Amino acid sequence: MAASKPNGSHVPMDEHWSAILRGDRFAALGPRLGRRAFALFPGRPRCKVCNAPYGGPVTWPFRALGYRPSKRTPHVCARCLEWAPEGGAIVPISVLFADVRNYTTLTRLLSPHEVPALLNRFYDVASRVLLKQEGVLGQIAGDQVMGLFVPGLSGRDYQSKAVAAAAGLLDAVGYRTPDGPWIEIGIGISSGVEYCGNVGGGGFKDFTAVGDVTNSAAGLTARAAAGEALVDAATRAGAAEFPFDIGETVSFKGASSPVDTYRLQLETPVSSGVEPIDVLIRTPLFAGISPKLAGTLRRRVHRRVFAAGAHLVREGEPANFLLVIERGLVRVTRTSRHGRELVLRLLSAGDTLGELGVFDAAGVRTADAVAVESTSCVVLSKDDLQAALRANPELGLRLLATVVGYVRRKDEELADVAFLDVPGRTARKLLELADRHGTAVADGRRIGIRVPQGELASMVGASRENVNRALSRLITLGAVSIQQGHITILDEARLRSLC
Repeated sequence: MAASKPNGSHVPMDEHWSAILRGDRFAALGPRLGRRAFALFPGRPRCKVCNAPYGGPVTWPFRALGYRPSKRTPHVCARCLEWAPEGGAIVPISVLFADVRNYTTLTRLLSPHEVPALLNRFYDVASRVLLKQEGVLGQIAGDQVMGLFVPGLSGRDYQSKAVAAAAGLLDAVGYRTPDGPWIEIGIGISSGVEYCGNVGGGGFKDFTAVGDVTNSAAGLTARAAAGEALVDAATRAGAAEFPFDIGETVSFKGASSPVDTYRLQLETPVSSGVEPIDVLIRTPLFAGISPKLAGTLRRRVHRRVFAAGAHLVREGEPANFLLVIERGLVRVTRTSRHGRELVLRLLSAGDTLGELGVFDAAGVRTADAVAVESTSCVVLSKDDLQAALRANPELGLRLLATVVGYVRRKDEELADVAFLDVPGRTARKLLELADRHGTAVADGRRIGIRVPQGELASMVGASRENVNRALSRLITLGAVSIQQGHITILDEARLRSLC
């Protein structure tokens, strides 16, 4: 387990690393003028630090000069990270280690060709999960991967994103599938303040973090059992939306003080007292089915619970079951090869997910679905759903109506992109969210879920800056208000006039 301790020889904190890792603004005139100059060139996404474009008509000269996505994080260019000289900053950070269990046994049981293939698969999956949560890839060595989460790159909720990455990684290797994991791993996360940056000497440097936080994360990983994610008190406090079990207080070699441990709960109990079949038949798709069919499905349907940040389904996976959301909130997204995310829908209680896959014998998921909060679902397999369709043709007509609604919705979305500007698309999305998640209040209709501006931007396919300007315009027009992160529709007619 890699652990390290500062030796006092690091290059002092400088403005470059403070801007990257803390998210501080540049004080010097040169970098600020550079950002403004790069803003003149069209293209997205862009480097968070220097503002160089990765895509667009002028991409190739920028890439030739090193302004291309870093291999460690697509949010910063290689020139600002890998090409930067030695140096770093003392920053708030969450450090995650994921370690393969029984590695020595694997090397004895598998052939010399199978071991690297298995590890490469693990590295690939871990990298995708960490980058999706805006982590920075740290060291990848032997049977272990390291992820770094700092405010400047991961946002102010960097601790939550580290825990979400742990839940997503355990999910990705199969801990909550009927067949079990394809590789055994344990995860540890520690949060605090320590040195992070390009560290090295003798012509070699590497981006990493060193100090007590890294030591504690390594110790937590060593203590975690296979399939477990252990965190310290600071991580738990910063990721309060996740459920944890209280663990032991332990001392790690090299750590300055004992560490209270907490175990991430991957599943939380449901005490609603409602049978899964009752959840199923309350949906429009299954309402009114015959008692005989309901009795058959009662033995087939079951409940699953997903922690916040866990994947319900992943893009590219076989579409072999249907989910009905009992409680919670689910974000359905697509991600480009450059790491840009598009939010397709937000699903809540009563919504179905995955019903379109029953029409394709070799169907795969076309999007990711992630639990925004602890979410309970009931699950029906593809085979059982197809058997129900054969037994009840009316059910088939309802499912066909679902497909028609899906196609109509996609046509409307294409028309919005073609004919509406950003304020119009923003107004349309707010009206849609109010229809699905709104509640009546004294001055209008309040959207019952919090929709951050970055997520709203992903829904309408625009930049956060443009959506921020659109919201400011809608507030000035008196069409909406925003209080404590919640949006209230004040003038529905005004919004509809824009779209």
